[in-house]
Amino acid sequence: VRLEKDADPAILLPGPDVVCSGFAREPFQRVVMDSFVPAAHYAELHATFPSADLFMHHKNGKYILTDEYERSEPKFAAFLERTPPWRAFIDSIRNRKFVERIHQLFPVFEVSDVSAVRFHFSRLRHNGGEVRPHIDTTKKVVPIVLYMPDDDWRAQTGGELEFMEFKQDAQVPMDGYQSVAWEKVRTVAAPAFIPNRAVLMRKTWNSLHGVRPIPKETMADRTSVTITLSVR
Repeated sequence: VRLEKDADPAILLPGPDVVCSGFAREPFQRVVMDSFVPAAHYAELHATFPSADLFMHHKNGKYILTDEYERSEPKFAAFLERTPPWRAFIDSIRNRKFVERIHQLFPVFEVSDVSAVRFHFSRLRHNGGEVRPHIDTTKKVVPIVLYMPDDDWRAQTGGELEFMEFKQDAQVPMDGYQSVAWEKVRTVAAPAFIPNRAVLMRKTWNSLHGVRPIPKETMADRTSVTITLSVR
């Protein structure tokens, strides 16, 4: 997860055709970036997204593939070894120049605050997988979710990352990863789940977000990757 300060990235991220839209400051700072990955590279990444059998269950129907857990790391490493497009992608985000470019487009943090870039592949299973409303831990500076819907995904099935605020009677959790019941929050924005769209947020005390359960009748998993600018 360490940053390579002097390496030239194999892929310029965000790409030269990136379009920033939907910037908002309340209730916390966030932005939507379309064409986040150059089109040709995105096509390669989409075509080689890891198969479901490589993922480990995380929680609530969410499955991940990452190098941050001992149980998952060998499969993650083997996948990168045989999948050059993703190896290039990982090398490009774990790079100081990537952090600097994110800062140019979303200047809501200090580059010097970022000492690591964390990453995981995500699958929300089509039988009710969800990410319950929560606030990330204090080690996270800017979480980035890159949408990568499967070819079988249908727009009407949802899948968008929702940004939320607490209802008046809700108790605010004091630490990250303590989830909140859906009925205790209201949605303020939900960028549509479309290919090559990235949603970014500045981690704050109230940066509440989540993904509603994927309908059981849906025949495709919700696939994405999460990149997190963080402190160690």
